[in-house]
Amino acid sequence: MQSKVQKAVRSFVVVGAVIFSLTACDQDSSAQQKIAYVDFSSVMKDSVVGKQETEHTQKVKERLLSAEKDAEASYKEMSAKQQQQSRQADAIIINRQWRAEQQHARTMSIKTIREAVETYRKNNNLTLILDRQQVVAAAADVDISKQIIAQLADVSVDYGKLPVISIRSDKSAPVKAKESEKTK
Repeated sequence: MQSKVQKAVRSFVVVGAVIFSLTACDQDSSAQQKIAYVDFSSVMKDSVVGKQETEHTQKVKERLLSAEKDAEASYKEMSAKQQQQSRQADAIIINRQWRAEQQHARTMSIKTIREAVETYRKNNNLTLILDRQQVVAAAADVDISKQIIAQLADVSVDYGKLPVISIRSDKSAPVKAKESEKTK
């Protein structure tokens, strides 16, 4: 009796497997998964987003250097020991601000690129888009980096306002960036 049950189960499993495999045969190619990849580093380097990030970080750098220069002027009235302490403290503040501004700019750039990639994915009915660094091997025609660069051509990234740097002098009065630089 058990052998009849085993034969029936085997027959059922075989028939189920055949039916399952045949159902995939009649689907059209549009139901298949479509995968592409994008090289984020080349998009960053060759797109307007990368150029905008470079321009923004250059303005931030100029602002920080100006604040450092303004702080230097305040050191003249200090003793040598106070000058050394103030320079060290100011350097720490400026370096922290520089790293934070660079990180913020990169985050905003990557966010903009990811939004463009997601729009491309939806518009082209793709299932998955990978970063080139995660791809071991792929056909060249699934690289959509050039299409993403073209899609970003008219995008303007909002990095926010340039930082206002306050460096305290010996008298605890903040040294601020020049008024003309605040409007940049």
